[in-house]
Amino acid sequence: MDPTQSRSARLQRALDDLMKQAPEIHGALVVSNDAFLVAAAVDDAETIGPIAAHLFDLADKATQRLGQGRPQRVIVDASEGTLATVPAGPDAMLVAVIRKGAKLGVVLELMVRWAGVVAGLMEY
Repeated sequence: MDPTQSRSARLQRALDDLMKQAPEIHGALVVSNDAFLVAAAVDDAETIGPIAAHLFDLADKATQRLGQGRPQRVIVDASEGTLATVPAGPDAMLVAVIRKGAKLGVVLELMVRWAGVVAGLMEY
């Protein structure tokens, strides 16, 4: 990634690259833990981002209350596709809108790797 680009531009490029590597992902975004949209490559990101952040927060509260630790991912499997969220460092999360019929394990593994990239860009 080009270090002369702004953080926002580098995050946008990372999302675009993720979607090129996984055509099953038809939308991706980065959301802060407090539900602010950081970068997006999806329509209606202003709505999807905060909803995904709140879902992750609810999962975090539930797993903490049950003594199960922090969530590694939150997956909403719907009739027409999947919404998946993984932590991207301590302050953000990577969210993907995944097409129906995708090999979810493969896509999630790729998301986890890209979440590391996003976390690095968020620190920079």
